[in-house]
Amino acid sequence: MNYEREQAMRKEEAKEEAAELLRGLTEAELMDILKGVFQNADADGNGTLDRKEFATCLKDSNLGFTKKEINVLMSEVDLDGDG
Repeated sequence: MNYEREQAMRKEEAKEEAAELLRGLTEAELMDILKGVFQNADADGNGTLDRKEFATCLKDSNLGFTKKEINVLMSEVDLDGDG
């Protein structure tokens, strides 16, 4: 039960932090920015980013992500833990 409660708390915290990341942008505007940055970061064109490429992608988005925000995003999107 502790694990499930902790996971639920982490998800809620992630949602709150994600809302802060929008910084006044619409979801569509944010998606357009991130798609362009992703395509630039996907050097081999395989449609995936490794951990380093993803961190660079977020930094290059010019959305002002802090290191903490980048770490939160990276941990939340890597669902299978393969980096």
